[in-house]
Amino acid sequence: MNQEFYTIEWIDGPCPMQAWGTIDGDPFFFRSRWDRWSFAVDPALPPDDIESPAQGFFVEELYEGPYGAGYMPEELPRKIIDREAHAYYARKHSST
Repeated sequence: MNQEFYTIEWIDGPCPMQAWGTIDGDPFFFRSRWDRWSFAVDPALPPDDIESPAQGFFVEELYEGPYGAGYMPEELPRKIIDREAHAYYARKHSST
């Protein structure tokens, strides 16, 4: 999936479902496993090392059941990535 400002370069799963790409040139990482998913992006840190909002742009949410996140259908991570990519892009450019 390509938008004007972001690209999903790789997505695969299940257990965990993971995706890599860039948003406005900054690397992002999506991961869903067990009962939650997370999305992280930062221009200076490896996004798979980010574990809290204090470290960079980080969103984590619960998903159905104790194992549901690892088996979510591929279209759902694509929708989550699209939503969070737009949120990151808007925040990055809100001060410019």
